[in-house]
Amino acid sequence: MRYIPQIVGNAPLGIPQPVNAVSIAGNMTFQWIIVGLCEETMFRGMIQTYLMKNLEGYVKILGQYLHIGTILAAIFWGGFHFIEILNMPLGNVIFLVLLTTAMGLLMGYAYQKTGSLLTTVIVHNTLFGVHLSVGYIIYSLLETSTKPEYTSRLLIEVSYR
Repeated sequence: MRYIPQIVGNAPLGIPQPVNAVSIAGNMTFQWIIVGLCEETMFRGMIQTYLMKNLEGYVKILGQYLHIGTILAAIFWGGFHFIEILNMPLGNVIFLVLLTTAMGLLMGYAYQKTGSLLTTVIVHNTLFGVHLSVGYIIYSLLETSTKPEYTSRLLIEVSYR
């Protein structure tokens, strides 16, 4: 309940975290290894696979036939990113949800064609890991505060400013 005013007011939630080489390396490792691997395993490997096995039908999008399960998994994946309403203003969240839904269609199609999660993990980490890492590094380089009690914002909020 204590976060309601911050969410309604579009104020990002701060997380106490010093901006130093260790936190940058930890965040980059988390983004590059854990996030891509876990999200792709869950959404492509489990959800999309289940939907493709249990639903029938294809939809032609831009000349390509996407399985209904691929489309639904992409929509679920995009909607999953609505959680960022806790960190970003509504307009940014809507953009992120639309972006991740579109990317989910592309990665879902790649998975549908290849059956390989390795492909989607590499694409995921390249598309989302690079800009988050660069944003975090730039943020740390521009940090001018000398107060030891300074707290940085969540990485995702920094990269979408």
